[in-house]
Amino acid sequence: MKLAASFIILASAFAAKGAIVAGAGITVTGTTYYGPDQVLINLVNGSGLSLADDPTATHSENNNSAEQWHAGGGQGIEGGPPVVDDQVVTFDLGELYDLNTVYIWQHNQPGNFGRGVNQFDLLYSSDGVSYTAFANNLNLAISPGGNISAQSFAFSQANVRFVQIAIDSAHSGSANEYVGLAEVMFDGIAVPEPGSVALLAFAGAGIALRRRR
Repeated sequence: MKLAASFIILASAFAAKGAIVAGAGITVTGTTYYGPDQVLINLVNGSGLSLADDPTATHSENNNSAEQWHAGGGQGIEGGPPVVDDQVVTFDLGELYDLNTVYIWQHNQPGNFGRGVNQFDLLYSSDGVSYTAFANNLNLAISPGGNISAQSFAFSQANVRFVQIAIDSAHSGSANEYVGLAEVMFDGIAVPEPGSVALLAFAGAGIALRRRR
């Protein structure tokens, strides 16, 4: 019986350890993006980062905002600067997670640091239909240029598959702007499927039974 209890404690301790959600498993959609070099997937594909799937990585600057995302007149059609507070970016993590932290690298384009997000809201959903605000009026510091580090935000929320960043303003202060970000990462624990939980319990029971024999 003690062996079974130890098994369950060890399993729980392992599950409680968070990890970076791999960018390769995340899909990203948004209101707009400017062109083929500023696509939304740049926010999770590690392009421009010194290390993959690592929140301690730095993100390089780029004169054309390549390897980053910024908004545009539509879906890749360039065009004039869009309305900033119409811009929403949605991340589909691929499965449910108990999230701990979100890491965001600011838009990092020399000469256009003002395009970086200033104020934003974080929303979450388990089904991609109904969203709840986790935090409103959060602020990102403007990029200082060079190789920049992530800014972290506590995001302690269970059963999350979809996350939205709803942008309120850019550092330029303009109502219409090519607002953007460089990279986003999430830290969390994958929520086990109900069948996996049952299997774990069954395995623990089996070990206890063999121990008693």
